[in-house]
Amino acid sequence: MKRNQPSVPSSRSKNGKEAATKDDIKSVRDELHIVRDDIKADLKAVITHMDKNLAEFATRNELKVEVSRLEFKIEDAKRETLGYMDKKFGQFVSHVDSVFLEIKTSREEQAAMGHQIAGHGDRLDDHEKRIEKIEAHA
Repeated sequence: MKRNQPSVPSSRSKNGKEAATKDDIKSVRDELHIVRDDIKADLKAVITHMDKNLAEFATRNELKVEVSRLEFKIEDAKRETLGYMDKKFGQFVSHVDSVFLEIKTSREEQAAMGHQIAGHGDRLDDHEKRIEKIEAHA
């Protein structure tokens, strides 16, 4: 006959695997603390690295200010360019006006000379007729 022996804690659980002892749990807890501390240190290093790199990037407000500054520069350049072009166009028109004035004066002179020459032609015809009459009587 078998006697029931008092139940002594066994290192085996019902599923046949060994149960963890307090030392096992303490060891795992210590390892987890070490891993956690390592992860914290790694995260701090990553954050520090990111902060240094992010400092190189402009903020949204800095970008807005820079865009506004560039817009003013573009407007100033546009005004200067338009002023320069207006001045040069004025000079060009001035030269063209003087050339057109010379052409107009030349045409007027040619027209006046044409009338004079036409008048000379009439006088020459008249002289030829008179010379022919004189030669005919002589």
